[in-house]
Amino acid sequence: ADLPIDVRAPDRWYARLASAPHIRCTPLAEARGLPIGEHLPTGPDGMRWHALMNEVQMALHEHPVNAAREARGELPVNSVWFWGNGALPKTAQRPYNQVLSDDALGRGLAIAAGGIGIPLPSGANAWLDGAPTEGRALVVLDGLRAGARYGDPEGWAAAAETLERDWIAPLAQGLRSGRIGMLTCHLVGGGENLSVETIKGDLRKFWRGMKPLAGYAPMEQ
Repeated sequence: ADLPIDVRAPDRWYARLASAPHIRCTPLAEARGLPIGEHLPTGPDGMRWHALMNEVQMALHEHPVNAAREARGELPVNSVWFWGNGALPKTAQRPYNQVLSDDALGRGLAIAAGGIGIPLPSGANAWLDGAPTEGRALVVLDGLRAGARYGDPEGWAAAAETLERDWIAPLAQGLRSGRIGMLTCHLVGGGENLSVETIKGDLRKFWRGMKPLAGYAPMEQ
């Protein structure tokens, strides 16, 4: 198959096509740790892309780079995951002035909308020290995803502690001090979304009892 590839980073390649294929793909982050067969491209052109993935796997299987990796005792690169198909919109809304994310897609969408997309800093304090005093920012914190997808409770717990120390606690302190006017948390995953909005005045409502996170989300029937 003739498929021009633009390699922008070791873990991020782009296939350039004359027209958008008629397929629905699963983002890599959502497919990790799950049966691959259930998340392959679907739609009118789905089978064509299944065949293309098979061709890629056969080419990689015999590639000298993989032979060298295996000789060194390293895992081979045995496939390519296609996702993210589509065309860049001509216009886009910009609800945030800044998007902080380690995901190139998130930063790219921010830039396409005329905003600023920057890599995720080491923590909230490092960001707040240089952040503008006005405007809205979206911070994408997905450090818990890997542990959840791969069934790694120890890794998930360690990532949760890091998230609390580096981001949650400093952001809460910024809200108390008035450095931040409002915090909105969007929790997504498993087909469910939960949004929680907090302002400084809410922190004084000591009479509100605490309840586990499951108490805020709809229960499965």
